[in-house]
Amino acid sequence: MKSIFTFNILFFLLIFPVFGQFGGQRGPSIVGKITGNVIDASSGDPVEFATVVLQVADFEKDVDGAISDVKGNFKLEDIKPGTYKLVVSFIGYETKTIEDI
Repeated sequence: MKSIFTFNILFFLLIFPVFGQFGGQRGPSIVGKITGNVIDASSGDPVEFATVVLQVADFEKDVDGAISDVKGNFKLEDIKPGTYKLVVSFIGYETKTIEDI
């Protein structure tokens, strides 16, 4: 009985470090970010509080979104690799779509 107990302890001591190194992942996850600036085409002034939506290119499914700040800047983070389109809209302006991102 004593030898089986010792075997179980050694088995767990040898198997846990293997799980710790791999952690169930298949490799590093790659993510990116998209930053930009929303500007009025005629006046050149920044457009604050414009809605910026990132969509999957083929399905028009929203992936992420942001609102531009007082300087017109926006940032979308932790974006997985793929093909997207960016849709920028604001009341009183024509909606702008940027394809193949």
